[in-house]
Formats: sequence, structure tokens, C-alpha cells
Amino acid sequence: MAPKKIGWYEGFNGRDSLFGFVSYAEEIPVAFFEVMPSLLSPYSIPKSLSTALISCIYNSHDSTYDYRSELIQLSVEECRKRGFGSVEALSGKKSSFSNGLASFFLQNGFEDLETVDSSVIMFSGRDDIDLLIRNL
Repeated sequence: MAPKKIGWYEGFNGRDSLFGFVSYAEEIPVAFFEVMPSLLSPYSIPKSLSTALISCIYNSHDSTYDYRSELIQLSVEECRKRGFGSVEALSGKKSSFSNGLASFFLQNGFEDLETVDSSVIMFSGRDDIDLLIRNL
């Protein structure tokens, strides 16, 4: 998977459009957050110049190091600075694909915009993938 991600990232050719944040605990990375303009998204979602997309968020399995809420706030502030009017995320209702549970985003100021794919087969069973939005 890592070579595909590296190839995807290199496709940006130095453009200042992809950004993210990393959280550390005792000099060890424990959380990562990546955001891009929705126009560059590989997903079949509505795309707009004024919308950013959380393309991935990774977090330590140890809940002591759950810094996702802080990373969302940093990303929201950075999106505002870059002139975006909203930020979106894809998330599962029952599974953590692709950015954690939808309930996490709802707790962090996002609204459920629409179900973009229903009855997706995940390791945990069938799930709906929702597009969530936070207006800035």
C-alpha cells in the first residue's frame, strides 16, 4: 500500500494543495491528518473550489493518544486560511472506513450531508459510507 500512496503523492508535483498535520507523543508519531482540495479527490463526491476534503486520518490504537479532535481543529483553521468555505470527510456509519466513524465527525461539528455509497461490504459487515461537512 505504501508505494501506491507515495506514487499518488508524487502526482501532486510539488503543488501546495495537499497538507496535513502529525501529532507526536514522546517523539513518536501517533496521529496523522491529510487534507486536499475536493477537486483533487479520487472519490465520486461533489467537488468545489471552496471545499476541502479530509483524505485520511490515522490514529494510534491506544486511546491515550487520540489527538484526532485537535488535528481536526488545526485543519479547520488551515482550511480557513487557505480560503476554503467548508471541509468534508467520508466516513462509515458502523466501520472506521475511511476516516473513522461518522459519529466522531458529528461530535466535532460536522453535519451528515449524504450517503454516497450504501451496503458496502467491509470486514465488519455491510455499511453505509457518508459524506459529512463542516462549514467554516
